[in-house]
Amino acid sequence: ENANLRFLPDTLLAMLNLNIDGSKAVALLREMPTDTLSETLGIDSNEFNAGFQIVCDAIGSIDGDVILSLNNLEGKYNVNNVEALLMAEVKDDYILSNITMFAAPFFTRVDESNYTMRLGSNLSLYLGQDDTIFYAGVNDELAPKLESATSARWMDDVAGSNGYMIIDIDNMASNNFINNALNESKYEMSSDEAAIMDKIVDMSNYIYAKSYNNTNVELVWVFDNGDANALNQLYKAFVTPEMLQTLMQ
Repeated sequence: ENANLRFLPDTLLAMLNLNIDGSKAVALLREMPTDTLSETLGIDSNEFNAGFQIVCDAIGSIDGDVILSLNNLEGKYNVNNVEALLMAEVKDDYILSNITMFAAPFFTRVDESNYTMRLGSNLSLYLGQDDTIFYAGVNDELAPKLESATSARWMDDVAGSNGYMIIDIDNMASNNFINNALNESKYEMSSDEAAIMDKIVDMSNYIYAKSYNNTNVELVWVFDNGDANALNQLYKAFVTPEMLQTLMQ
């Protein structure tokens, strides 16, 4: 069970969770031909190497779960509000201290380890660190949610994995902005295509992908009706007697 999920709402739309050993990741990066890369990108080698070192140091400070979550979208035809959160378990405050050092003029300091910046009329960026968790949030801060993702429907499916992805179709279907976008897309579909899309959304619960060894990935599409065979559900939803009669002719 990932305790960091307490910072995410159970209504989240999608999320990615990866367990990263920063030291091992940096060792792989060090094998890259930096001189060739800087030449290809047309960047001065000294400047490239300095930037590359900062990136390596930032990744090297990560030690544990990195979570990226899309929690909410609002708007009718255009997005006017986004709620998203990035969290990373870190060994030190390297990432936060460097961001706030280089971009200090753009941030407002809230307290010793939390900062904020306005991105527009409806968007704010929150940045900070709580003990060993670095975070960056758009219209979302690192705070426990009353109804959190720790008891999400998909928790048992991904427990014990070292990386997973969730697309919560039920939550997306309840989101007004996504619903409006789906309805708009139907105008470019035939009635049959729109009906198929409605059936797929209606029968789906969530999709998850997980990995236990960083080499093999399992992708699973979970239906609302967990008691019936998935292929049988698809068959009953989309294969009509008329289709069978046509195939048998």
